[in-house]
Amino acid sequence: MTLRQLEISTSQGRIDVEFSKLTVLTGSPNVGKSSLLKIINKIFENIDKIYQKVKITKKSIIKISIEIPQDKLKIIKRRFSKIWEVDLSDWDGTVQIIYNIDKDTYETIFKIPIVDEPIFQVSYRDGEKIIIKKPIEVEIKDKSVSILDIIKSIRDMPQTHLFSTYEEELEIILGLIESIVTSLKSVKIYRIGPYIDYSSCIDMRDVWSTYSDDYVGIHGENTLVALSRAFADGRLWPNLAKLLSYLEKIGISRVRCGIVNGKLSITYISDEGLVTCPELSCSIRSLITYYTQLMLAQKNSILMIDNFDYCLNEDTCRVLIPMFKDCLSRNVQIILEVHSRDIVSILTRDAGFREIKIDSRVPTYIKFA
Repeated sequence: MTLRQLEISTSQGRIDVEFSKLTVLTGSPNVGKSSLLKIINKIFENIDKIYQKVKITKKSIIKISIEIPQDKLKIIKRRFSKIWEVDLSDWDGTVQIIYNIDKDTYETIFKIPIVDEPIFQVSYRDGEKIIIKKPIEVEIKDKSVSILDIIKSIRDMPQTHLFSTYEEELEIILGLIESIVTSLKSVKIYRIGPYIDYSSCIDMRDVWSTYSDDYVGIHGENTLVALSRAFADGRLWPNLAKLLSYLEKIGISRVRCGIVNGKLSITYISDEGLVTCPELSCSIRSLITYYTQLMLAQKNSILMIDNFDYCLNEDTCRVLIPMFKDCLSRNVQIILEVHSRDIVSILTRDAGFREIKIDSRVPTYIKFA
């Protein structure tokens, strides 16, 4: 999955950002770089909904362009060419979703470039009315906000609502919308930052309440659980060895993550013996968190790190470069928000990141409920 573009238009102006597989966001303080990451995160969290629970004070239009993963695109193309004899060969998998937001109306539109008209257009009015304009003009009286539920409602309508000659064409469009939404729903979003703060030793009773073995958590609070999975997975040892080699060079030898005396802990060997629950520097904790997340990020996911250079120095940043390249092989898209010009230089020169400078202020009055 690739986020290609995000455009936000308001009466006060317009911001348009084109993303690459590896993107670093820069710009003056308080232009809204972090707000941009939050908007992206919320859109994907509610990608199957017809509205985003947005609180605004001004009319806004949000356009987001997304490229469906090639493996899922092949399945969609194969399904429609075989069952419906529909030619989607020219479609590159790009979907544009448009949200027109006003005080009492939230309009959602789906477009694909090989079709001139929207394939899906629905308005949510007055907090209860669902009015569909595409692919068929009809009002749905229930209060469902799921696109997949709306598709089911259309299919369940009495056939008297439809022209018999349009029935097969309608089913093709409904099936295509359903396939697109299902593909977009499968995208895993990892958002980290703007700071990293976690203990190197936690009680096992606290592990299960926040358990996630592939997400370190927004502030790294789940890093130990995720790191322990990496130590238990032999497929990850080659990548893990690179991290451990760096830590050994700076005097932290034979690092492990596992259960010690009923607690999940990072341990290592020093001149004085085994160190349990060590006091690690902010830079090392950030490195471990980022490295762990890069190792465990699922294929076709999106990883966003707010304030990436928080406590990160140039040396620790360079340790992450092989993992950025490894993520590319798994089609993991990475978006970093960075302040330090030295860190930006390393990312663009050595890791292949594309720098996007945010000049226009992101509308911070767009608030997600």
